[in-house]
Amino acid sequence: MKIIENLEFSAKAKILYFLKYYTKNEYLKEDGNVAYENIEKIIDSSPDDAVSLVKKLLDSGEKTGIILLSLLLKKDVVNIEEKNEYLAKAENIIITKFKNVFQDDNSFSAALPKGYEENFEFLRKQDFLWRKVKISVSGYNANHTSMMNKLELLTISLLDWSTVFKNGVILILNIKTSYYHFYSEPYRNFFEYYKYTSSGNYENMYIHLAELGIPVSMICDRYLSRHSWEYINWNTIKGTFVITTNKYTKDKREFIEFLQKKQDEMYGAFENDSFNPDRLIALVQVMTDNVNNFDYAKLPLLFKNGKKVIDKVEKILRNKEKEARLVVESLVSDKKKTVSEAAVRLIRFWDNDKVKANLDKMNDIDEINEYLGKFYTKSSEKNVPFTDKINYDNIRQKDSEEKVPEQLIKYYISEYMALKDSYYIIEACKKIEEISNINDLRNLLKNIFEIWIQEGVSVKYRNIFIPMISSANDAQLLFIQEKINFLATNGKPAVASFGTEVLGLREDKKVALVLNNIVAKFKNKRVKGAAASALEKIAENMNVSREELDDILIPDFGFGKNRIRIYNYGEREIKAVLNNFDGAFKISLSDNKGKEIKSLPKASKKYNDNEELVEEYKTEMKIMKKQLKDIFNSQKIRLLKALINERKWQAERWLGIFVENPVMQAFATGLVWKETDEESNVVQVFRYMEDGTFNTADEEEYEISNVNNLISLVHPMELKSEELETWKEQLEDYEVVQPIIQLDIPVYKITQENENNTEIMDYSDKGFYVSTLRSNAAKLDFTVEYEDYGAGEGCGYYDEKNNIKIVIQTDEFFPGDYGTPIKIKRIIFLEGNTKVDFVSYENEKNSKNNIKLLELKDVPKKTLSLACMMAKMLVKK
Repeated sequence: MKIIENLEFSAKAKILYFLKYYTKNEYLKEDGNVAYENIEKIIDSSPDDAVSLVKKLLDSGEKTGIILLSLLLKKDVVNIEEKNEYLAKAENIIITKFKNVFQDDNSFSAALPKGYEENFEFLRKQDFLWRKVKISVSGYNANHTSMMNKLELLTISLLDWSTVFKNGVILILNIKTSYYHFYSEPYRNFFEYYKYTSSGNYENMYIHLAELGIPVSMICDRYLSRHSWEYINWNTIKGTFVITTNKYTKDKREFIEFLQKKQDEMYGAFENDSFNPDRLIALVQVMTDNVNNFDYAKLPLLFKNGKKVIDKVEKILRNKEKEARLVVESLVSDKKKTVSEAAVRLIRFWDNDKVKANLDKMNDIDEINEYLGKFYTKSSEKNVPFTDKINYDNIRQKDSEEKVPEQLIKYYISEYMALKDSYYIIEACKKIEEISNINDLRNLLKNIFEIWIQEGVSVKYRNIFIPMISSANDAQLLFIQEKINFLATNGKPAVASFGTEVLGLREDKKVALVLNNIVAKFKNKRVKGAAASALEKIAENMNVSREELDDILIPDFGFGKNRIRIYNYGEREIKAVLNNFDGAFKISLSDNKGKEIKSLPKASKKYNDNEELVEEYKTEMKIMKKQLKDIFNSQKIRLLKALINERKWQAERWLGIFVENPVMQAFATGLVWKETDEESNVVQVFRYMEDGTFNTADEEEYEISNVNNLISLVHPMELKSEELETWKEQLEDYEVVQPIIQLDIPVYKITQENENNTEIMDYSDKGFYVSTLRSNAAKLDFTVEYEDYGAGEGCGYYDEKNNIKIVIQTDEFFPGDYGTPIKIKRIIFLEGNTKVDFVSYENEKNSKNNIKLLELKDVPKKTLSLACMMAKMLVKK
């Protein structure tokens, strides 16, 4: 294009070239801007030639004459008579263009109100009723985009100077299409088009457009389009947008200034105009965040815009009862179901505390039924699932054989089914739970849940997870975990993820166990991610790290610090003792005579046992044994990582985790610990004994010297050989099996023969499967290493503290491989977190592919030990 500028063409020829190039470049990319600028330069140097050319173009009906006229008017080089003459011709051209484009039945369909001519002469009207003109895309046509982009470019050009062009712009902006991509470029360039052709006599472009008569809803629609300017990062889930570069803060400031000044017009648009839901949500967010004195009473007017908008507005209005209640109450009887239901939900939310206060004063079940019956509507009845298959009048009252009224139970279920936010506590439902037999209620919920799954898992009833999880006992939590896994593996990961999220709302230790199991054992990534997020949220709410959460959420299962629990059968008792036996948990049982028994006995009429309670104990015992096994396996991995990463606990916290909790005592007694002071000096190496004391290697009693000191696992390399052997003998004497390989952790010996080596080849003789690599690598935070072409070649670990990468290279395998047998080729150590190209590495042994290999003598002993431990886990049968 710069070459053209320097060629010896006439001014008219150059203008024609740039006009042709510009109108061809319908997306106004960078070169389009340059075309505009060049035309303006030619107008400045040869105004008479430009005026002569525009007359010729307009007389010929050429659309390029419209572009040129806009620039002549902008440069103010035509007189009043010429301006009126040329505008009249340009208006005739654009009306003809509209007629030709929109009367193409293959591309568009137009519905015009009475009195509006099909030849589009109505665009000349000052009182243009644009809301009554309906033009939409008819089918799919590849010409849609091109035609509309070019027409919009032409129409915007004379927006500042002509009613016809202004009406034309409004008409185009109001076109509805189901193809969002159809408008991708006009959305992106609308304001850019306008900047180049407008007079420029304004301080705020958005306010200026509104004062010209462009509806404020359309200005907002263009600004907040999902395809809008590249500096807006629109997030439809969060309902917010982010300006990502400082370059465009002026535009943001001007847009907010426009919203502030045109606030009343915006409220009118809320009531009268329709919006794209995503852009409307963004607009609401921007206005509520930035507009002073925002009138929240106007927000309920947006309920008519559909579910996504309702969800956003409801959340905002929950804290705005004073401002919006009167308007919301007026919408309760709205003919549109989604509007009336949203209004009812908000009022119930606002009234929740009032309902609680009233219910707190009531103890009579008939009085409660009468009071809550006022809230049970026809809509509530529709939310009660499977009424043809489930008996809702069979729930006993608490501590009574009398039944809870059917209406109350149905109300309880319907409220949860209609709930929008799973974290919201319904006080009326809490009251119903308090007055009901909890086991009857649990059985009802389980029955609903099972039928829901049998009937195909309708999303409509997924909220059954909420009351079921909130009221679940241990057995039902296990049932829920199994069903979440069933849903995840049978094509319902979204529903399974929802159930997992609901689990996270019940912040207790048993639920944390379930969530940890989902993270560790489930295969579906979406569900695993939901469980991990739920645990992160629990940690955040408790103001602890994720690692600390895993420490404190281990349940004690009803055992005391002495690891004893008494099961009260009524007239007799069964004693349970939690023991650490052969590296796993074991529960020893004995009757009230001290006789050992293998399992909890059944209820006996001879001893007047409480049958219901005994059955609950037996179910709980079955679940507890499974959960203890899961805890043992997960804690083994966590403590192995703690040993590797040299994790430290403040002494007081350590005592609470490992001594006060009877389950974690097994790890305290089976491992060797060290106390260090604030300067990292070792105060003492010790072990916690089963009698509740602390012992040294020489079996002398020891007390932790300062609760502010730090406790950590001792690494065998920190011990002298004699002390290490003494500890091993002590564990052997007490018949203690260590839960992790602590004192026997592999230690790689550096000798004169191997100290200059860069590879460890000691583990190359034994094979294992790819599945072993995949499962074991994650236990020590190793990650599978892949070549650029997709093949796997082992696993790696980055030791951030020492800035060293461990790489265990294996035979090649591919994604999806599990049963392929492989062997370790070598173990190497690199400086920095470096990726190895093993093809180049093996072909160019000397150059080492520009990576810095470390000699074994330069690798810290603990890093060598970690590499060997990982290798040993892989080759161990």
